[in-house]
Amino acid sequence: MATQFIDKGNNIPLYLQLLSIFMENIRKGIWEAGEKLPSEKELSHTYGVSLITVRKTLEELNKQNLIYKIQGKGSFVSYGESEKYNLRFKELRSFTEEMEQSRRTVGAVVLKVEEAAVDSRNAGDFGIPEGTRVLRIVRLRTVDGIPTHISTSEVFPGIGEKLKDCDLTQSIYGHLRRLGHQLSHGTEEIVAAMPTREEAGYLKISCDTPVLDTRSIVEENGRPILITRSLINSKRMKITVELAGEE
Repeated sequence: MATQFIDKGNNIPLYLQLLSIFMENIRKGIWEAGEKLPSEKELSHTYGVSLITVRKTLEELNKQNLIYKIQGKGSFVSYGESEKYNLRFKELRSFTEEMEQSRRTVGAVVLKVEEAAVDSRNAGDFGIPEGTRVLRIVRLRTVDGIPTHISTSEVFPGIGEKLKDCDLTQSIYGHLRRLGHQLSHGTEEIVAAMPTREEAGYLKISCDTPVLDTRSIVEENGRPILITRSLINSKRMKITVELAGEE
């Protein structure tokens, strides 16, 4: 890749020249979406400018949402607003089903599967004693290879046992249906939250980027059998709630 050079004899401020070069790199795909940028020190050496000039340029790119920063890891090229996916709350469908309906490629990385004491709030909704052991599944979900959210699912005792041998990179709703469970009703709560450093790292966002904290309860014949908390990358996902008028 040929490097564009700064013209120090030009009246245009150095950081504006550097900004133009960096924006061109992003526009042409020389720096691809999700790619980590060279360090500030490397950029300073490559373009023959001070660290202050590099930092000012990166700050401007960040303001324009062309890059994002992860504390301790560096700067990365943003995916852009065009890659913001829409999650519709209309029917009782899984994230996988929702995205596949939009012809997107859905993926999942299983971060943890364990038998653990049920979350205290979930215990109340499940109607089981606190401390009861349930199957807990933590996954990083992706769309077209882009991290979109981290989901933590807890499954009603007994039912979770059936899921242990299933491919948990696939839809849990789909597995439950194949196992003969009738998913009859669901509710969803949405609040704003801030991610931990670990969560931000998985989602490739900065720790000061708000996330959508959702909690869904899926029922079978009036009994909750699956409760999932998801931390959704608000830069990658938007939520649409469809409302129907009275007949």
